[in-house]
Parts: sequence; C-alpha cells; structure tokens
Amino acid sequence: MEEYMKSRKSITNIDDTGGIVLDYRPFSKQKLYEYNGLKCAVKNISERIQELKLMQTALSKGIIRERVQGGKASSGEDQKLSIICELDRLQTILKIRSSDLRRIDRALNSLTKEQQTILRYFYIDAYDNHIERLMQDLCMERRTVYYKHDAALRDFTIAMYGVCDF
Repeated sequence: MEEYMKSRKSITNIDDTGGIVLDYRPFSKQKLYEYNGLKCAVKNISERIQELKLMQTALSKGIIRERVQGGKASSGEDQKLSIICELDRLQTILKIRSSDLRRIDRALNSLTKEQQTILRYFYIDAYDNHIERLMQDLCMERRTVYYKHDAALRDFTIAMYGVCDF
C-alpha cells in the first residue's frame, strides 16, 4: 500500500509557509474529458424537462389517464407528484450542468485557436495518435507539441480556476 501511495502523483503540495497548495490541472483535464458528454447531457436533460412538462399538462387536462405500474393503477395525483419531483430534480441538475458548460466554453474561448486545437486533440475528442496528428496538422516537432500542450493546459486552468499549480 505504501508503495502504491508513493507511485501516485499528488495534486497537493506544501508551500514555503507550510500551507497546502492544490494543483488544479487534473481538474481541468477531467472537465475537458467530460466536455462532449456534458454537452449531450444538457441537451438530453432539456428534452426530458420538456417531455415532463407536456405530461404534466396532459395529466391536468385529463388527456392521460391512470397508468398501471407493477399490477396496480397509480392515481393521477401520484403521477403528478412524481412528475413534479422529477422536474424539480432535473431543473436543478440542468442549472448546474449548464453553468459548468458555460464556464468551460468561456475558458476555451479565452485560448488561441492553436491552444484550443491542442486541448481538443488531447482531451475533448481524444484522438488516437493525437501527438502525431498534431505534429502533422500544426507542423510541429513532438517536443513543441508537448510544450504547447503544457502552456495550453496552464492557460485553460487559469481561465477556469484563477490559479494553476504549485
């Protein structure tokens, strides 16, 4: 176990004053990896909310009758409460995820086109052979790709969190 802990990269460090300093780059990488899924989730949650609102209206107008669940008919009131609870939960999730997506978009838009391309190849689209593709597409050597990747990730992290690392 001790060997495992030594092999793990720490996201924290101790500064000169003895305080703990957090490395935000792993958080940035995770946000970039999740970016496409987050965009899809926001769309899907929005559609589900609209669907629930339609169901709510249909129940109120009597268009939808009692439904059978597990051999028992559930009352219209139970269905209405169920819809209200799910709507409330999904609207909260949508606000959080939409806000997260806007922050990521803002941080990405603060970067140069080259930096956006590098982060897209590394994390967002996670291309196979992304280093070689970047070397070819941006006419760079491998070392330059890594150098520019580090700079792009640093700039993105600063745009997202206001700090980068220790």
